[in-house]
Amino acid sequence: MAQLFTTGPAHIFIGTPNLASPLVAQQAFYLGTCEQKPIISVQRHWKPAGNDIAGQTIGMDLSYQGQEGLITANLSRWNEAVYQVLAARLFGARTIANSAPGYDGPVDMGSLFIHELQFAHLFITFPKSVLTFYNGGGGGTGNGGPLPNGYHFFATTLVEKDTIQPGTDPLTRMLQFRAFRPLLATANGLAMPLYDYLVTNLPPID
Repeated sequence: MAQLFTTGPAHIFIGTPNLASPLVAQQAFYLGTCEQKPIISVQRHWKPAGNDIAGQTIGMDLSYQGQEGLITANLSRWNEAVYQVLAARLFGARTIANSAPGYDGPVDMGSLFIHELQFAHLFITFPKSVLTFYNGGGGGTGNGGPLPNGYHFFATTLVEKDTIQPGTDPLTRMLQFRAFRPLLATANGLAMPLYDYLVTNLPPID
């Protein structure tokens, strides 16, 4: 039935890529929480299928072209060491020795961030999903209840906004993540999943 929901403060984790399984993080780290609630947007793309029968302005149909995610988080409490790893894309072949935030090395231009494992898993957890009132006793969507335990985006990177405003106010860091779809081989063929609601095997919140 329809009801009111609240997720509680959204906790953000990142995870390192796993070559053996693109949908499972090799290791996860707690990043932090936001000054205000983060914004999670899933954008579905469509392309008009044109035909002169339908005229020259409006397509006869729409062709589905996939989906991507855009997540905006204005952090006011975060782990700086975890942020540094995220900002430098220290995943895959990139290491402290050949990369740092703000530095583009000799082999960085043209990098394929999914195929070269330079992406990060992004987990956003909803603490109140464990309450029977919100999950119907099932533990969140994916485990039988109506309120998700959170979101797990499989392949994200920082885009556009990575902003701080130094001064006497408490410091915040505005981050914008873009989520893409890794290629996954299944029994029924190739798939490109964007996210699920399974936010398991995460470290403690600190």
